[in-house]
Amino acid sequence: EFVDLGGVTDSRVANMRGDHVDREIDVAYLEERGVTDVVLHSVRRPFVQDGRLRHIDGYPTERRLARREWLQLRFRVARLSRPAAGYWYVHLTRDSALDSL
Repeated sequence: EFVDLGGVTDSRVANMRGDHVDREIDVAYLEERGVTDVVLHSVRRPFVQDGRLRHIDGYPTERRLARREWLQLRFRVARLSRPAAGYWYVHLTRDSALDSL
């Protein structure tokens, strides 16, 4: 199961404030859904430090979520991939050791 951050296939996300690529995602909803993995896109190589995502140049929804304390404290970068020039994916996975935060 996945959560579509654009809201195309998820009516709760579609009703969150903002437009398709500029939504304000409620992390309480992501917690409720039990999200264990997050995939974000970036037009430049994401900046990763000590296994943590520090910066991406993606859509506003993705940039905003990447800066959230919820993601910063609970998720680690599992993989970077570059399927095409100027297009990167960063796959983050939940660090279960930090779930008590």
